[in-house]
Amino acid sequence: MGILYCKKWPNPLPSSLLMPFYGANGHMTWGSQAYVQSNWPNNAAALRDLGLMTYRNGYGANYNSSNGAITSSDGATFNSFMTAYPDITVVPVLLPRWSVAYDNTSAGTETTAYTMGYNLGVDAATKLGNKVPYYEVGNEYENGKVSGAGASKTDFDNTMFLQARGSVRGMIAGIHSVLPNAKIALAPGSWLHFGLWDMFADGTTPAAPNTVDSSKIISWDLSPWHIYTQNSTGADDFENLSGQPITNGMAKLASYGKPMIISEFGVNTYSGSTALYADDAAIIAAMTTKNYLFDKWYSIRNKYAVPLIGVQLYQLADAAADGSQNEMGFGITGSDGITKKGWYSAVKSFVATHPVS
Repeated sequence: MGILYCKKWPNPLPSSLLMPFYGANGHMTWGSQAYVQSNWPNNAAALRDLGLMTYRNGYGANYNSSNGAITSSDGATFNSFMTAYPDITVVPVLLPRWSVAYDNTSAGTETTAYTMGYNLGVDAATKLGNKVPYYEVGNEYENGKVSGAGASKTDFDNTMFLQARGSVRGMIAGIHSVLPNAKIALAPGSWLHFGLWDMFADGTTPAAPNTVDSSKIISWDLSPWHIYTQNSTGADDFENLSGQPITNGMAKLASYGKPMIISEFGVNTYSGSTALYADDAAIIAAMTTKNYLFDKWYSIRNKYAVPLIGVQLYQLADAAADGSQNEMGFGITGSDGITKKGWYSAVKSFVATHPVS
């Protein structure tokens, strides 16, 4: 894979940001049939066949309930996969238990969340080192704890925010204590929940949106975000939203000044048990031909002042932590990790005919 170029960003990009443009999400640490180790050869074969050569996976740990020290983690699993399939670029998204006080049921604080984040950052950086292109520090902290569109700071629960901020700050500090030059991708949000990032960036909180604590300001290297269809009542075009507080989500993402990654994107095929698309042809159109997802990312990759350097489809194979039908509908292969969905060939064709190098 060659270095990505962009007229408006340092040319070429630093080699440490080098990774395949197209990728997919997976769950190599889960016990779901599609992702168990015996199915890894099928997972790798599908990634290669599709041309989705960046593979994003969650990296978690178990903790000592008295002090938040890590007792075991996903490091060995990651290393096993990377050793077996060195041609596939693996990206870890760190998943600490940020909202609890260690393993107890009592609510966590910014301080306890920082400790858990720090310990996970140290663990991941120690075990993965420079074998991964960057570390993504968290995942959709705001979902389920946001009111309104999430574009404003005051749309967020203050307790949740403090826990999330502590977690992110801790992970970054932990990673950099081991790997000072490691690249950090901020915990991605979804839809228009940019109010969370605005507070990460300027040291404010939902309870005091105009009061800056400069010691709590977070800096990062890469800006990942999550975008799915069927979020907007007006349109699924993330650059041309109607009836929303932000009309161009990509312009807002670019405004943070860091190279962008769409670390999750996909077609919401169900809402509960209700099908949102009539057939596979409609799903294929939304995924590859309507200027919403694959076609959108390809066409705008050099449009903004910072480049879009990677896009990661959700997900490689059907699996869901909650078992819900809408979660199970995102896979490009079935729950066996082998059966190809109706849109498999369309994605393969798009990636093959739209190379990025």
